[in-house]
Amino acid sequence: MNFPESLFELRRDRGLSQEDLASQIGVSRQAVSKWETGEAMPDLNKLLLLADALEVSLDRLCGKAESLTEPLSTAPTAKKKSLWPILCGVLAILVVLLLLQTAHLYKEKKRENDAPIQVNIAEATFSSATGHILSYRIIPSEICPDDTYKLLLTPATPIAGVPNPVSLDTTSGLFQGELAFPLTASQWTVALQVEHGEKTYIVPVAANLHYTFDRRVSWDPVT
Repeated sequence: MNFPESLFELRRDRGLSQEDLASQIGVSRQAVSKWETGEAMPDLNKLLLLADALEVSLDRLCGKAESLTEPLSTAPTAKKKSLWPILCGVLAILVVLLLLQTAHLYKEKKRENDAPIQVNIAEATFSSATGHILSYRIIPSEICPDDTYKLLLTPATPIAGVPNPVSLDTTSGLFQGELAFPLTASQWTVALQVEHGEKTYIVPVAANLHYTFDRRVSWDPVT
């Protein structure tokens, strides 16, 4: 007799419906139905719960006993007890494997974060919108969603009341917008700061960024 047949007979002999048995072990009635028709098999934990609910050993539940109609008082309780050391051993092995897998994933992630990256600038444009408003568009060659990006604008000569450097943040890695550009500063340098894991990279973008006399913006690209 196989497991589906054994499960069906044991449940029927004890006057339990599929729904009753499912409620006792915390599964759906459909799960019990699939076990009895052979469409699915329960895992080890569910097998133990089934054996306890039906008050039989795993051998009898799996159809390996010679008789499934013996009185319940004759069930081999010694075999039930002997399963606990085996189950504890299996659980201990699973815990060790899980810890090893977690340690491996942590090392792989750390190695990935510690690995040097190559960041270039795919596009860097500056223009004068109106007055002294600077329009900018900076796009890195590669954007990693786990990295943090900042655009740093540093004046050649510090300006009172202006942060040094001026730092612009973005959540996408793409920098595009407008900035009030102090005309009192003759030249600025522009750099991209990338925080990758525990490392910080500074990627030059432009040098000598300034306004010309005819209110146009000029800069020297850095490659």
